[in-house]
Amino acid sequence: MHRNRLKSHLWVTLGVPTALHLQSELGVGGQGADLIANVCEALKADTYLTLTVAAKYIDPEKRGARRLELALATFRPPVYPQL
Repeated sequence: MHRNRLKSHLWVTLGVPTALHLQSELGVGGQGADLIANVCEALKADTYLTLTVAAKYIDPEKRGARRLELALATFRPPVYPQL
């Protein structure tokens, strides 16, 4: 119960406007792309957001069978001046 209160407190404090789900609470299993697809299915998600570098690990056939759209986010770390 303590972990759930802490989780809720952090979400409210950070102002995150969405629900937080732990994989352990969803009752799903699998590895790699299967696990991702199973989690998305359990949450009734239609889109999976990931970084472009991770897209190569997501099996397009498994996504297609589950009608799961892949949204790619590009992250470019900022360049800081060197001392």
